[in-house]
Amino acid sequence: MWTHGDLIEFTEVGGARLHGRSDGVLNIRGVRVGPAEIYAALEDLPEIVEAMAVEQIAEEEPGGTRLVLLVRLKPDATLDAVLAARVRAVLLERGSAAMVPARIAAVSALPETHNGKRSETAARDAVNGRPVRNREALRNPECLAEIAAHPALRAPAPLRALAPALPMDERLEEELQTLCQHILGVSSIASTDDLFAMGGNSLTVLTLLMEIERRAKRELPIAALFATPTIKSLAALLRGTQVGDKTQSVHVRPLEVRDIEPICAMLHRAGIEGDEVDRIKPEVWRNLFDYSWLEQKPDHGFVLVDNTKIVGFLGTIYAKREINGKAGLTCNLSSWYVQPQYRGWPAFLTRMTTITQS
Repeated sequence: MWTHGDLIEFTEVGGARLHGRSDGVLNIRGVRVGPAEIYAALEDLPEIVEAMAVEQIAEEEPGGTRLVLLVRLKPDATLDAVLAARVRAVLLERGSAAMVPARIAAVSALPETHNGKRSETAARDAVNGRPVRNREALRNPECLAEIAAHPALRAPAPLRALAPALPMDERLEEELQTLCQHILGVSSIASTDDLFAMGGNSLTVLTLLMEIERRAKRELPIAALFATPTIKSLAALLRGTQVGDKTQSVHVRPLEVRDIEPICAMLHRAGIEGDEVDRIKPEVWRNLFDYSWLEQKPDHGFVLVDNTKIVGFLGTIYAKREINGKAGLTCNLSSWYVQPQYRGWPAFLTRMTTITQS
């Protein structure tokens, strides 16, 4: 028998309430991440003795949760902005954006059972302010109080408490720095730091863009931000002083029939790691475009294109559904992929797709 590993509570009316994973697998913005992948990527950082990755509920985050990394450092090491940036850069380089923590906290100890097994369950309960279910099984339960009260893991103040308008004078960079640090949850960001390398992802950067637009009372060219995601470039965009436009070659367009074979090949290549080839072959990917329950399909999806090269894809699957007694056509956005060197562009692809759909 195969079990899915989620913790579910069945309600009295026959429904089910999903509480999250019952094991150590993390679900970050819909992407499943194994903690072992994170620990393996951090092995070569000499300052870190051990680490533990857990998921924390955070309503202000896209997806409602965020990745928290607890680290135990060597006695002579300090978790400053430089080390935190290195941790995020290593995880981004050796893993993926989903493995980059939104919060990093240095603690004196990580919870362990009496037989020496690390307890991610106990740490997850602690960071979420819940009673620790296996407290009696721990040999060092005193470490939980430090984890639960750690200031790096507390939610920031609501964005609406920040200044309502952005000044366009010499204070602009400082205001943008405060805003970026607030949304990304990073203590120190320089004006030329890449926001994605500092722990941002396409969703948080899109949240940042929307907040900047609200406070600046104007729209910004989203493609320009994803091309050069720094505070300096944000300030230049707001002041209208950016030099050149590196984004004209990158755009989103509807998928055409001639794109199907290149997209299937691209999705197949995305599964190649070293000499190992993912089992999903191009002919299997074609099923995304050949589903038979709807003859007339409005479209097959959208592609992110750099000049003429397809570098990303977001599929659409349509079906007829009855909602509130009315029959209609529903669209599911699925099977998206963007090449690693364009890692900041998924939100641009998603936003342009939804604008086109609406």
